[in-house]
Amino acid sequence: VARRTVQKYREELGILSSRQRKKTLATTQGDSVSAEQVKAALKDVINKENPAKPLSDQAVSVSLKNRGIVVARRTVQKYREELGILSSCQRKKT
Repeated sequence: VARRTVQKYREELGILSSRQRKKTLATTQGDSVSAEQVKAALKDVINKENPAKPLSDQAVSVSLKNRGIVVARRTVQKYREELGILSSCQRKKT
């Protein structure tokens, strides 16, 4: 009962639990965006890249930042692997 009361109190104050925080990422405007939205943007960036010169994870991170989504290179790598997208050197087509 006590745990539920504490959780309800936190919800009323607008304090997010650690599970809820992990589901959202910050944007350059101070908003939050879901992981699914970031993954969709990641797919879009990779689909639009030049196949002869694929973007590195760092370059994808910068491209997403230009779109207003702030993610680290490690996060790009994690989401890329979850989506089954190969690394830049493996995506390169000559």
